[in-house]
Amino acid sequence: MYATSTYAPTWITGAVSAAIFAATTSSADSNLLCASTILIKDIYQRFFNPNVEDKKLIFLTRASNIVICLISASIAMFNISLVTLNLFAFALRSAGPFAAYGLGLTVKDATENAGIVSIVVGSIAVLFWQLSGSPYGILPIVFGSFFGMASFFIVTWVERAMGKPAAPSAYDEKLK
Repeated sequence: MYATSTYAPTWITGAVSAAIFAATTSSADSNLLCASTILIKDIYQRFFNPNVEDKKLIFLTRASNIVICLISASIAMFNISLVTLNLFAFALRSAGPFAAYGLGLTVKDATENAGIVSIVVGSIAVLFWQLSGSPYGILPIVFGSFFGMASFFIVTWVERAMGKPAAPSAYDEKLK
């Protein structure tokens, strides 16, 4: 914004500001809806109240949007750079699922719990490493991905040793 407000006409500065605001709001509402859907549909309805009424579901989704907005506004008060926040957000959203997705498609004997555990462990590892200041120059996404992958293999090995069957294949066996 400095360059446009200093070197461009006022109307261009206004247009650039409006474009930035529009892009931000467009992303923000999508992210809010995604987060509230995960909380309410994927966690609350699936594990705690499968027969929840639609009216209550809508109320809980809206309430979770408000809570998420308040948490986001609180984080914004810390004046952390956007680059740091984006790196942390992407690390948190990708390090956990990385092993479950990548290894789940390639490891033939993988179990369902291996994917779930790797998502949880990888995400917690990212959070821990970020809060500890990323020692030794290792990025949180690398740290989280390593622990997500390690937990994936450990859980698969333990469960297969206990006789638990492998998860269903993601590939259509008829195509072979």
